[in-house]
Amino acid sequence: MKNFLFYTFLLLCTSSVCAQVPVLNVQDTLGNNHLLSNIIDTNKNHLIVFWGSWSFNSKKLLDEWQPYSQNWIDHYNMEILCISAYYDTSQIQLAKDLWHDRGWIGKLFFANTNDMTNIGIEAVPWTLLITPEDSTIYTHIGYVSGDVIETNQFIVENLPLGIIDQTKSNEIIKITHYNNIIKIESPNNLKGCTLDIYTIDGKRIFTCNIENNTTEYEVPESIILNSRGLYVIRVNQDSSSKSSLIYLH
Repeated sequence: MKNFLFYTFLLLCTSSVCAQVPVLNVQDTLGNNHLLSNIIDTNKNHLIVFWGSWSFNSKKLLDEWQPYSQNWIDHYNMEILCISAYYDTSQIQLAKDLWHDRGWIGKLFFANTNDMTNIGIEAVPWTLLITPEDSTIYTHIGYVSGDVIETNQFIVENLPLGIIDQTKSNEIIKITHYNNIIKIESPNNLKGCTLDIYTIDGKRIFTCNIENNTTEYEVPESIILNSRGLYVIRVNQDSSSKSSLIYLH
């Protein structure tokens, strides 16, 4: 059955369906209806997963995406859309409860299973990666534990790295690196900020909450001692965040 669905998708890719966002009605968490194409930001990549609240493999996918999701969003100009299939309204509430309880990352929407079947999606989970050029460059049908490694590898190898500074021109947090010292600076108190350091493939090697009243924080030398390569530093402060790419020699 899985092979049949895979070849069905390949056939779809020879038509205009694969070259554009699927024509699909979706519902947001407030009950408002939208065309999927109308909620797509044409300046971003979109990782879209169709999943089901009853599906063990769907829940396994979203659990195992969790350590990677924020890195994809921050560093690969990505939006993650998680479209929960339903055949009656009880699945909508179940999906909302799961989403709240497990803290999955992304934007939650809902789609009727009949509408999904009409565009060729007959099983969940079903993953698509769509570029700003409106082209589907990756698809994955089903899920077994560890498949996220393949997805992450494809993203890392095929999408340009783009660090998004969410503070834009009103920079609040400054990250500097010199002589093997990484310093976080802010005109405001850094207490309560969360600091994460990731390798370029999304593995988190350090995380902490800044506990002291200070406007400057230095990453402990033991974290970066003998480290080499590219790293991403992300600092969250209230509603603002700052990401920066550094190279340790």
